[in-house]
Formats: sequence, C-alpha cells, structure tokens
Amino acid sequence: SIFTNNLQGVAMQEYSHAQVVSSYIPLRKTYFQNCTFTINSNAFFSSSFTHVSLIGIQDAAFVSCSFTDTRNNLYLDKLGTGIYAFHSSIETFDGNDYMFTPVKNLFSGLGTGISVQCSYENTSRILDCRFTNNSVGIHAVNADYLICRDNVFEIEHPIYGIVGNTHGIILEESTQYTIYNNLFSGVGSYSIGISFENSGIHNNMVKRNTFEDHYVACY
Repeated sequence: SIFTNNLQGVAMQEYSHAQVVSSYIPLRKTYFQNCTFTINSNAFFSSSFTHVSLIGIQDAAFVSCSFTDTRNNLYLDKLGTGIYAFHSSIETFDGNDYMFTPVKNLFSGLGTGISVQCSYENTSRILDCRFTNNSVGIHAVNADYLICRDNVFEIEHPIYGIVGNTHGIILEESTQYTIYNNLFSGVGSYSIGISFENSGIHNNMVKRNTFEDHYVACY
C-alpha cells in the first residue's frame, strides 16, 4: 500500500481479531509489508504528522516498509514521526526470515523515526532498519526489554531549526534492553550515537556496535 501526504497515515487502537494461520508468517494482529508512507512538497498541511500510530497493539510487524518526509527546511515542530507505539509492541525486519527478498525498513527526514512509549514488559524488536537524516532515530521511554539489532543509523547535521544534537537512539526510564550489531555513523560536532537516562536496576547489554565520527558515541 502507498500512503502519500496524510496527516495521519494509520491510526490503530486495541481490537479483536480473527486468528489466521499462514505457513510462512506467524500469527499477528497487525502486519505491514512493502508499505510506503511519504510526505512531500504537495502536502496540504504544515504541522507535525504521524505515519503510523499504535495504541494498545501488540506484536505489530513492519517488513520492508518506508517512512519518509522529503521536504526541506522544516522546523522541529513541523516534523513528523514514522511509527508511534504507546502501550504497544512492534517488530521490524527485512523479510529474509520469511523467504522474502530482504529490504531494510527506511526512516528518513523525520523528527523521530520510531517512538516507543510505556510498553513496559511488551518487548519491541527493532531489526533491519535504516535511519537517515532524522533528529532521533529511536526514542524509547518506559520501554523495557527493547531489542535493537542490525540497524544502520546515519546521523546527520541537525535538521533546519533544531537547536542541539541529533541522536541515533535515546533510552529513557527503560531497562533490560539489548542493543547490538548496529552501525552508528555521525558527522562529528552534532551527532550522538546512544543517549541513556535512568536505565533501571536490571542488566542491559550494549555490544558489537560500531560508532564512527560522533561528538559523543554513548552518553
């Protein structure tokens, strides 16, 4: 499916669903494959937007999708979010495990690529994504057990009008997370790879990541 210049592309709240079993794809409530969400210069609005909003949705899967804003010179309050998940859990992957041609999920030109809030013990798995030219790639707040693996973060100069740094990942009030085998590529004086705040009492794992050309790699 193609979603172009929508103030909100998809808005979902908790719902009942029929059980459908596929020989290749596990049972899921919500599944997006090869979907394109984009905002361009023909958009009728100039406010912030959300491509996909999930409230109370568990195990929503995104396979080889793109979430972009191709406009330039926007202030932060006019930028959007790729996926917003509240009391929800998501999984992103490139389709290789299910015999599809592997293509990474793309998040580009956004204020926040993926925002996960208040998921608590509902594990989100963010795999096989490319984040480029966003203010923040992943912002997780109260998102315990988060898994972030095999992603590419191309952290560029601040988007027009942003004061401060650009980030690959921001983790706040989250614990028992696993971040490994990711590439964080920066531009020097503005970019921060991963920012941690109040990580809690449980063990966290950050390993086998590559950080290049950052003001601060891990903060």
